[in-house]
Amino acid sequence: MEQKFEFGKTIYVIIILVITFGIFLEVVRSDYILTLREYSNDSFRKESIDTNDSPVIPTDGKGEEETYLIVYDKEDTSSKDLKTNIVSTLTNIRKPNDSIPFSQIQSDLDSYSSIILTSENLDKFPNIQDLASYVENGGAVLFAVRPIPGDALYSLYRKMGVYEIGPLIQTKGIRMESNLLLKRKGVVIDDSFLTNSSLAVRLDEKVSLHATSIEGYPLLWERRYGEGMFVMFNGTMLHEKINRGLLTGAIGALQKDFIYPVHNFKLTYIHSFPAPLPKGSKSLDQEFYRDTWWPYVKDTSNQYHLSLTSGFLMSFDEEKEEGTKIPEYVKRDFVKYGRELLNQGGELALAGYNTQPLTPETDLRDVSQSVISFMKETMPTYSLTSFMPYNGKLNDHITQEFTDFFSDIDTIIPSYLEDDFGVENGVVYVPWVTNGYQYSDVVKWKMANSLTASGIFSHLITPWDEELINWRKASKDYKQMLQDISKQFPWLKSVTASEAGHLLKEWEQTDVKIFRDDQGIQIYQSMPYASSYILRTKKLVSNKQGCTVAKIDQDVYLIQTEKRICEVEVKE
Repeated sequence: MEQKFEFGKTIYVIIILVITFGIFLEVVRSDYILTLREYSNDSFRKESIDTNDSPVIPTDGKGEEETYLIVYDKEDTSSKDLKTNIVSTLTNIRKPNDSIPFSQIQSDLDSYSSIILTSENLDKFPNIQDLASYVENGGAVLFAVRPIPGDALYSLYRKMGVYEIGPLIQTKGIRMESNLLLKRKGVVIDDSFLTNSSLAVRLDEKVSLHATSIEGYPLLWERRYGEGMFVMFNGTMLHEKINRGLLTGAIGALQKDFIYPVHNFKLTYIHSFPAPLPKGSKSLDQEFYRDTWWPYVKDTSNQYHLSLTSGFLMSFDEEKEEGTKIPEYVKRDFVKYGRELLNQGGELALAGYNTQPLTPETDLRDVSQSVISFMKETMPTYSLTSFMPYNGKLNDHITQEFTDFFSDIDTIIPSYLEDDFGVENGVVYVPWVTNGYQYSDVVKWKMANSLTASGIFSHLITPWDEELINWRKASKDYKQMLQDISKQFPWLKSVTASEAGHLLKEWEQTDVKIFRDDQGIQIYQSMPYASSYILRTKKLVSNKQGCTVAKIDQDVYLIQTEKRICEVEVKE
């Protein structure tokens, strides 16, 4: 007699559990899960320090930090441009400064610890011997531009360490003879983008030489005179923003103990990622983009502990036509790559709907509605807080209107040539300084200046760069760049754009005073946030209190505060 086989209830339960678990795994592995997961970039806060100490800042009896007088020629555009760059540089490092034209110079200059001259025509100085007496009695003077021959120069040049003056010449490149640029002693930049009009001079043996041209002509030196110091830049390029590190170093040479704040973070940007493949792209195809470029970027970011901020596009079409729909594959790729980026601790930023720059004629309402709709379909819980303009520039006229339509966006990522790091009208600017995969002299020079002037590494790449046609060279150069920065500046902290925005906002709200006396240096901060400072001194540094001190280069120290009052002993 045949027996009928029947499944027991237990078997049914097991089958149902297996099917359910299989479905669960597929969902977890699918890109759709990202739309259910909540991602946030609002959790970052700067490290707080001990708040038990008093924030009261003394106003007398401490010998307040040095003050600077900038003298310019109001009839000379190049002199005014140089003055503007110097004022910005001093303001960024919290150094008190005043600017006056030649006609307003007073004979009593002793209220300033340093004077910076931005005109090549020294004959306009009312009484050049007042300047010599000022230095002899303990003052310091920086000639921020090469002077032209004249009576004033001929009366000073011996005191400045020059024993022979020749004609004006064109010089090329630079060779760093000292570490006025951090970690860059011995660096040679042999490139035509660095050119100067210089004096053919010979220097005496008492000069400390900081830089020469490729041809060997002196470019930057210092010479003690009496109780004070002359610092001379024998060139014409310090009016440019990309040279602010060298300018900061030259200003630092005026003082025996020079201390200034730095931000100490590194920013790594990707532009136009995720994005659909551009039509006619010669650099890569979809397979290269997916199987080679993106895995390489992820691996290098993990290896060098980078926090990526990536600006995405929804289209590469030049015109946005009404009723245009975003293809499903674009949404799918956005979710896939966006999830991987965020899981690595990165940030998604808006680069725009397409490649067209925002102008006063742009229909921002239409753009914002398209972006909002796209985000609701793909990442409904993610809030965009950063914007990366496609061409590196955001028209000043539409900045306010833009932030009105995108109310959560308070961080802008422009090109450094367009905007400085800082806060303006509640909007934070965290620009990229360098870009591309080539580790060229231009890139090295810009990086060195940014790191010296502000302690910031800020670099941008894009998957559509024509440099990627030679993938072997591009990938090797980029990795070498990251390796050098990691090895030479290990104290830099990787942050995303919005994290850097938090740091800059908190720094903007912090009042800082630096005082010096015979015992050393005192730093007073009004806000309880850890901050960093670079100290240049040939003296012995010891007995720190309320901070840590680490030697990072020859006669250069990194001070990181642990309390709102930091004291460092600096003695001969």
